[in-house]
Amino acid sequence: MKHIWKKCLPEYYQAVRKRTKTFEIRKDDSDYEVGDILELQEWDGKEYTGHKISREITYILRDCPEYGLAEGFCILAIQPIGWNESYYVCQNGQNNQHIENHGTMTMTFGK
Repeated sequence: MKHIWKKCLPEYYQAVRKRTKTFEIRKDDSDYEVGDILELQEWDGKEYTGHKISREITYILRDCPEYGLAEGFCILAIQPIGWNESYYVCQNGQNNQHIENHGTMTMTFGK
């Protein structure tokens, strides 16, 4: 596992931060591997803003021109570090609880 630092424009940085953008399309120039940590630094086009966020690479799509992926580029699936997508919804009488397992942490939410 290695840490890879990349610039990220504000609109994309905010979408990653809000977890609505769970992928990156990048030049395949950094020897990306599943499990690597992508360190995104917000860049406003002139300078770094000082904001940064870390995401784990969970899947890499390469060499797929038949679907429009240009040669030399890849698509990285990213997620918060340690995030485990499994979750459970339990019914306890009238009280529904949403339980998420985030790797080392379990979170329970009320109705």
